Order: sequence, then C-alpha cells, then structure tokens
Amino acid sequence: MGFTGYQDFKITLAKELSEPSFKETGEEDLFSNFHNKICNSLNIIYKNLNKDLLNKVADRILQSEKLIFFAVGRSFPVALDSSLKFAALGLPAAAYSDPHMQVIVGANLSEKDTVISISHSGYIRDVFKSTQIAKDAGAYTVAITSGVDSPLSMVVHDVIYTTPSDPSENEFTHDRIGEMYIIELLYNIVVSKKFSDEHFDKLKDVIKPKKF
Repeated sequence: MGFTGYQDFKITLAKELSEPSFKETGEEDLFSNFHNKICNSLNIIYKNLNKDLLNKVADRILQSEKLIFFAVGRSFPVALDSSLKFAALGLPAAAYSDPHMQVIVGANLSEKDTVISISHSGYIRDVFKSTQIAKDAGAYTVAITSGVDSPLSMVVHDVIYTTPSDPSENEFTHDRIGEMYIIELLYNIVVSKKFSDEHFDKLKDVIKPKKF
C-alpha cells in the first residue's frame, strides 16, 4: 500500500480525515473549510482520548510542589497560557522557553514535581533534552504532542496525543488548537476535583480594581 508501517498508515489516515482538501471556492466556503478542519481535528482527538490518563495527570498536578511547562517556538504561548491558568488556581506553576533555563530548572526538580512538555512535532531537541533532564532528576513527565513515536513521546512517563501529523511537514502549516484543547480539558478536570465558585469569585474581586 506504499506505507512504511502501521504508524505511517495511522498518521496518513488521521491527516486525511482532519484536513479537508482546499479548492478554489468563495469566501464562505473557505471559512466553512477551516471550520470543518478544526472540528474534525478536535473530534479525532476526543475519540482517541485516554480519559484515565487525563485523570491521572490532573491528580498529579494537584499533588505537585512545582508544575513546570517546557516549550519553545510556537508552542510556548500555549505553555505560558497553561501556567497562568493553573497559577490562577493557586498552584505553583511556571513556564520556560529558554533552553538553558529549562535544563537548570529541570535538574533541580524532584519526584514531588511535574513537568508538562508541549511540542507539536515531538522532534525538538531542546524540549526533548530538557524533559529528559527533569525525568532523570525524578520529576513526573508528560508530553502533549502530535508526534506518534517521536523522541519526546519516548522519553516521558506519559503521552497525551493530539491529532497525528507527519514530522517531515512544514512546522508552520499546523495550528496549536489540539494542544490548547488538551490543556483546557486538564484544567477543567483539575477545577472539578478541588475548586469551587467561591475561589473564582475571590479572583474576580481581586481583578476588579484593575479594570475601568
């Protein structure tokens, strides 16, 4: 069939299901195409979600003394937003994009800490190395990636997959909606396990003086 193996077949199939072909159409059809692409991607992620794993990661987040996010490039805004979400819950969360800071922070972690590494491809050397150092230091490590059998997916304790993609493709043609979706799921699971409306009402009152 022209595939190098089963993983290659799965990646190709998932890509065809999640990325409708583009054609010369009007503006309305173009927006519809984009919309369908996003919805199909999220549906594929949802159908393949390991809900037990999400619950396990959420529990680890709640138990962690430090919650660290590693990412570089276009994945870092997702990591930064993630750290702000969990920090707003009063959890000790931080995000790092500088590879030197990543390895310094990673080397000083322990089994009481959690590292979530975000890389769409899973083939970024800096994120891989930083995650490996954190794991060797004893931290519990999780990858959020589309890279099935990628180096990052192999080095961590657990992997949460987004829509599979081909690592040989152009990095800048892929969105980060899958990664953001996974973070939203994790965040809401964590909230449901421990936090009440009273916590968010308090945050609302704190932020109120900052607004006009």
